[in-house]
Amino acid sequence: MAMLLGAILLHPNFIALKADADVVHVLGLPVKMVTYSSSVIPIFLITLVLPYVERFVNKVVPSVVKFILRPVLTILIMAPISLCVLGPLGSIIGDGLVNVLLAIEKVCPWALPTVIGAFMPFLVMTGMHYSLLPAYVNSLSMLGYETVIGPGNLPSNIAQGAAALCVAIKTKNKNFRQLAVSGGVTALLGVTEPALFGVNVRLRKPLIATTIGGGLGGLYAGLTGVRRFGGGGAGLAAIGLYVGENPMNVINALISAAIAFVATFAILWFIGFDDVPEEA
Repeated sequence: MAMLLGAILLHPNFIALKADADVVHVLGLPVKMVTYSSSVIPIFLITLVLPYVERFVNKVVPSVVKFILRPVLTILIMAPISLCVLGPLGSIIGDGLVNVLLAIEKVCPWALPTVIGAFMPFLVMTGMHYSLLPAYVNSLSMLGYETVIGPGNLPSNIAQGAAALCVAIKTKNKNFRQLAVSGGVTALLGVTEPALFGVNVRLRKPLIATTIGGGLGGLYAGLTGVRRFGGGGAGLAAIGLYVGENPMNVINALISAAIAFVATFAILWFIGFDDVPEEA
């Protein structure tokens, strides 16, 4: 049901309406036209409200016709709520988050890369990193570079890889070692999900180490003014995106990645983790 409601917000015909008017009417209710393709907060709000509506419909619909009417009534109730309230509200929350991050960047340029470097794994886990895309894209189109995600995301991803590789060296579980090695390598290249969900979140302590190591790398990136000059991944495979007129930009980016790797690896090596036991 939530997938269907999300599909309504992303339907090409609905998106096309935004080019024609700022406000349209659905079932006589005004709907503010917002682009939802770069935000997950509206979908998140919908999934929070949907169970309550389903419980209400389940109580009022007779058992004889419940199988047929329950999904129909749920959609009839949730569609207007999603389009008129939850969707625009989620967009406002997402835009507000971006504005807060941009305000932080103006006042304290090193703070945003530090925060992104430390907490990017948590943003990825909740899907809230997509809320940064409008500011990131806008910065690239207007300035030719961006400092919203790239400077902090690179050390964060490298820290994820360092933690997974440290686990691979220390674990006594051969099968888990294979998972940690593959996850660590892909994280270093820029794809963190295997390391994040398969290793670091599962063991918890590696996630603590990545938060510290990624934050330290992000701090260095912020202090040295690292910029990213194109869209794409944040890892060693995409290090070319940090190459600009100033050769020190890519050098500082690599140093921030090295700081994240060494700090994360060292911290996890000393604090250890609860190993995954071998299956009998």
